[in-house]
Amino acid sequence: MKSVFTIKVPVAKSLTTDQYGNTLIGTDNGLFLVEKNRRVRSVFHDARRENSLAGDAVWSLYRDRSNTIWIGTNSGVSVVPGDGWMTTYTLPSITGEGTGNQFFCVYRDSKERLWLGGSNGLLCLEHLGAENQTYRWYRMNDARYPIRHNRIRVITETSKGSLLVGGDMGLMRYDEVSQQFQRFVIEEDPYNWVYGIRESGNGDFVLTTFTATYLVALDETSPRVSVTSTLPREVLPANEDIVHDLLARYGLSGKYLSAYDDTRGGMVLLGGTDRFSVLDTKKLNKARSNRSLAITDIRINGERYIDREALLRGKLVLLPGDRIVEVLFSDYVYSGEASHHFLYRLDEGAWTPVHSDNNTITLTHLTPGRYTLYLRFSDATTEALSLEIKVKAPWYASTGAKVLYIVVICCLIYGVYFTIRQRKRIKQEQVEHDAQLLKAKQKENELLSDNEYLASQLRLQLLAKAGEEGVLSDDEKILLKLTKLIEENLSDTELNVNTLSELSGISSKQLYRKIKALTGMTAVAYIRDQRLKKAASLLAKGTFTVSEVMYMVGFSNASYFARCFAEAYKTLPSEYKG
Repeated sequence: MKSVFTIKVPVAKSLTTDQYGNTLIGTDNGLFLVEKNRRVRSVFHDARRENSLAGDAVWSLYRDRSNTIWIGTNSGVSVVPGDGWMTTYTLPSITGEGTGNQFFCVYRDSKERLWLGGSNGLLCLEHLGAENQTYRWYRMNDARYPIRHNRIRVITETSKGSLLVGGDMGLMRYDEVSQQFQRFVIEEDPYNWVYGIRESGNGDFVLTTFTATYLVALDETSPRVSVTSTLPREVLPANEDIVHDLLARYGLSGKYLSAYDDTRGGMVLLGGTDRFSVLDTKKLNKARSNRSLAITDIRINGERYIDREALLRGKLVLLPGDRIVEVLFSDYVYSGEASHHFLYRLDEGAWTPVHSDNNTITLTHLTPGRYTLYLRFSDATTEALSLEIKVKAPWYASTGAKVLYIVVICCLIYGVYFTIRQRKRIKQEQVEHDAQLLKAKQKENELLSDNEYLASQLRLQLLAKAGEEGVLSDDEKILLKLTKLIEENLSDTELNVNTLSELSGISSKQLYRKIKALTGMTAVAYIRDQRLKKAASLLAKGTFTVSEVMYMVGFSNASYFARCFAEAYKTLPSEYKG
């Protein structure tokens, strides 16, 4: 019977295995890793470290087909990348200590050792990821691996295979036998802070310090650097520029403090705070042919999400009030560190890098219209993803409103045009009226005797009546007076009852009553009747045209004159013979 191996852990909640055959145990007080040699490691939540376990109560563990471990805790989900093209290691997982380090320089030498230096000494890793993995941490006052200063700025290897390290302690050379560092001092330099090391053509070295650049020779038997010449200080590339260029070369993005490209070994090292990543360039190049990119969500104004159907169609319709659009996308890589580098553009604009912190494109204040958003990997090895965007115009800027505006403007233009035309027509008619009236006056003077026709007729009628009855009444005298006034002002188009009242000194009501009593007609009808009788008399003479007669008797509208004349004489003015 096989012996039972007992592991003393808190309350176990979940179990799984990783790709190396190790057992992961989720408990109510952290995550425990049981290696095949029965060695037990534990991982706990550490609020000081960004990449620590999300929470100490581990409720569930799951390993997917890419060997990524998903850890469900009481404070969120933690992800341990699997066998992808990049593996990230935390410092505590290597050393088992809580002490941290910011890795400002990383290097992989010809013996495949990893060297990581920064703010808290120099770390040497051998056989990383293997069962015989070992490490050495060189620090100030360390009993086994001491160095003069913890600040490490540059690591390099000479053509002869010697490892050189520069920092605030000066220059150091690694001794393979003792596994210790030999320190060299630049007596000509006041600080001995070494920032750059490169080998010259004749076997000497060019050292760049805080104050100057020196051409030096190294003598392993002497702790002092032999300075051949002092040069103007070289401008060294900034770490952030080196990291950016290296990540961009592989189409990636991320936040790191240092980077080293080991093209010989097909590996890229990326240093960060209390962590570092190892990128397998061969796996990365292979993954490029199988990678995918998709829009996972779209958030409007920071609160509203579009429906899934619209997302799948790749078409987005925005309302006038939708001012902020956030397009969320994913390449389905859960490394938790460096991801692919993405570019986007709107229509035919310039390609713009996506912010490396999250896979989100933010568009603001899009004007009404149609757009196409394009998204692709920075290396352009795959076809760009596209999203059609339509921004609706507000009602006052919609197509219907614009048509209405055009109609209103056209109506206004036509109204102005019609008003100007009418004024010109009225002015022209007035000119014609004055001309016709002047001409008619001239002819009227020639036939002045005819002007007394109506009054004579009326007087004859009234005198005949007076002869029969003896004398004219007061009302008949008034009617005779009114008839004479009408005759004198017949050509005035403004002649009406009020005008006649003013000329005669008789109130309008009294005029209406007396004219109605004596003639049986209203005052308006009587004035029109006198105009028409005079018109008939003038037309019968044959001396005047219809237009002249019309103006002479006080009409200004030809059609109205013709209609009134036809009602009175049953014929048109042009056909009247008397």
